[in-house]
Amino acid sequence: MDGMIDMVENDKADIDACDVVLVNFVKPSVGTSMEVLYAWERGKKVILVAPQNTIISPWLVYHSHHLFHRVEDAVTHINRMGFEGMTEGD
Repeated sequence: MDGMIDMVENDKADIDACDVVLVNFVKPSVGTSMEVLYAWERGKKVILVAPQNTIISPWLVYHSHHLFHRVEDAVTHINRMGFEGMTEGD
């Protein structure tokens, strides 16, 4: 049980420390859904990537800011977003 608690707490700390959460949704996952909600509730940008024709829960779509079908497109979008105060190497 301690290992599971540590894993969840570490995942939450990673989300707290980031500006954007990139979600590679290839199959339904309770953990992924929880991480998305946790990030969204904290004002993090949530970028969802799911293959074309993937059935995605309306809850997951609602709590995402953008949906892409290719990781490359999502990464390009993130790189174009820009974050105030960030410099190269941050």
